[in-house]
Amino acid sequence: MIVRYIPLVFGALLVASGIASANVTVGATHHLRAAGHHGWMAPDADPNHAWLYAAGSVNNVVEIYDLDTRPGPRLIGTITEGLDHCQGATVDQNGNLYVANNQGTPSVTIYPPGTITPSLTLTQGLTNPFSAAADSSGNVWVSNNTNPPEILVYPAGQNVPSTTITGPLVKSPGQDFFDAAGNLWYNDYEGFNMIPAGSFTPQSTSYRPPPQPSGLTFTSDGTLYSSNFAGHGRDIVAYGPGKSHPSKRLNFNGNADYLASGRIGRHDYVFATNTFSDTVTFFRAGSRNAVFTLATGASGINGVAYKPAGVP
Repeated sequence: MIVRYIPLVFGALLVASGIASANVTVGATHHLRAAGHHGWMAPDADPNHAWLYAAGSVNNVVEIYDLDTRPGPRLIGTITEGLDHCQGATVDQNGNLYVANNQGTPSVTIYPPGTITPSLTLTQGLTNPFSAAADSSGNVWVSNNTNPPEILVYPAGQNVPSTTITGPLVKSPGQDFFDAAGNLWYNDYEGFNMIPAGSFTPQSTSYRPPPQPSGLTFTSDGTLYSSNFAGHGRDIVAYGPGKSHPSKRLNFNGNADYLASGRIGRHDYVFATNTFSDTVTFFRAGSRNAVFTLATGASGINGVAYKPAGVP
């Protein structure tokens, strides 16, 4: 099978960033997919490298890419077990992957780094999970779009939630993630909200959101990026550090949904999924223009997650 990489910028920029354009042959992957997307993991997958996870809601597969290979990202594995219309995906500080599934038996499946079988599946209390993130203690916070909408908190290793968060700032919780200070951020299709570390009380933020934010992430310099799911304004905006209004609009042509960010080589990147084309677009932090687009086999791609190099 040939995995397609669509180059947008050539030459020294991509090489210096650890990303280059090429056609990469991925061995027996074609046969595994033809047999029904049986999960697999390459025996030479290197956890010391940065990885990217791309979740497809239509064919129920999470593809795993090594971001530190040349000439470009290499497909090193797929996850198929425990997935059913997968939505948001996140990675915690220990490299565990969390995937929200909102059809069949709604659930959050948790995968230790480098594995393709969930070590724990959360189901209790879930009806329509959109995203899940784990704090530094291993507690899992799940955006559950039920009636009324809520954020459920599961103690580490447990399938029964210990806390249910509702209220006027929890209207339609979507992508959630923890920042470096341990604060939980989530979008609510009407704005960006935050639950401070050690608290269960949502707070509104000073950011003026786009009409219908669907994804959000921070880069290491404190810039907030948000995707916008409303109408033809399906785009990505950036809020510079300390800015409440967008300071930059990225040149993105597609249906941006969930976002992630992380480091490749010496540079920070923002990763944006495009549900219409099943691709992930790479933007170097600070730039309006994409540098690379990864064409995946994750159909109906929604979630995207980044595992830093050296984790675990």
